Amino acid sequence: VATIAGLRLMGGIAPAAGGGAGGAVRNAGVLTLKDCAIQENRAQEGGAVYSDGTSLTLDGCWISDNQASHGGGVYAASGAVVIRSSSVILNRARAGQTGGDGGGLYLADGVTTVTISDTHI
Repeated sequence: VATIAGLRLMGGIAPAAGGGAGGAVRNAGVLTLKDCAIQENRAQEGGAVYSDGTSLTLDGCWISDNQASHGGGVYAASGAVVIRSSSVILNRARAGQTGGDGGGLYLADGVTTVTISDTHI
């Protein structure tokens, strides 16, 4: 279980050789990001955040200008997802010369519940 608060993460790259997931953050457990800014990151999946853990909570976060083939801002592979009082904007999903999936948010089949409130995507 981890909570990260008041952090700014910029310019991260998750190289394909290392799995290519989570340009700034990769969650494999229970993670809460609170009052964070995550900008200008790149990955194959989850330009800013990739989660394949039990739960991911974004509370008061600004996630912008990130890029991935799938989930330009956030890629959730499994577990519960809660996004509140946040902005997930100006992110891009691109796969080579073609469009990708989920510019702001990509939810895979393993996601069990999703709660989004007071948020711009």
